Amino acid sequence: MKGQDVIVFGMCAENVRSLSDISRLEAKVERLEGQLAAKDRELATLTRNEAKAKAGFKAQIGKLQQERDEFQRMVIGNQQVRTQQIHEMKKKEKEYIKLQERLNQVLMEKKKESRSGMEIMNLLQKEGRQRGTWNGKKATVDAYELKKQELMAENSDLRALLRSMQKDMREFLNSPNGLSKQSLAVDEKLTTAAPQSTLGGKTDVFDLPFHMARDQIEESLQTKMASMERAKRYRLGVSWREVFGGLYPV
Repeated sequence: MKGQDVIVFGMCAENVRSLSDISRLEAKVERLEGQLAAKDRELATLTRNEAKAKAGFKAQIGKLQQERDEFQRMVIGNQQVRTQQIHEMKKKEKEYIKLQERLNQVLMEKKKESRSGMEIMNLLQKEGRQRGTWNGKKATVDAYELKKQELMAENSDLRALLRSMQKDMREFLNSPNGLSKQSLAVDEKLTTAAPQSTLGGKTDVFDLPFHMARDQIEESLQTKMASMERAKRYRLGVSWREVFGGLYPV
């Protein structure tokens, strides 16, 4: 009997230990399941955050690409405007150089006309002394009048050209991309300081005799050429400030 009791007791003790081990294992499994659930929740949170970050990063990339495209369009537009302005400036410079050459030519013709008038007067006096014939005098006077009318017509065309060129130049310099009104004050000298006529009104400088208006016309051409050069440098500077101003705002 004692041997059987010992065996039974040993089996009971073994069962108790087994039950205790099972309880510990169940507690450990429950703890591990809790940790696993916490890790799953943490992983889900990280996944959501990663998705949000990817979406934000993608949106930022799209915005940067849009800004890059807009900047490239702005640079191309400014380059086109600058090229057009340089082309217009060169065209105006050539026109004014041609006009100045034409003015010099007119001045030479005026001198020749003066000499021709003196020669005609001398010829008239000589013809009157030598022959005194009316036909010779009339032919000489008719030739003089014809030459005078031709020169007057040519001078009228030249005055119209001067007025048109001055108007075009004033509009060009007063354009939105041109110089300021303060810097153009000197260029408006002919229009703001026109001489007084004998009737009390203002007379266009181009209607004056050339020997009286020459200095004013040449001064106007020189000041406008200088203003064109300043406008060219100013516009080039503004174009690049507009380009880089968007990148580095003050």
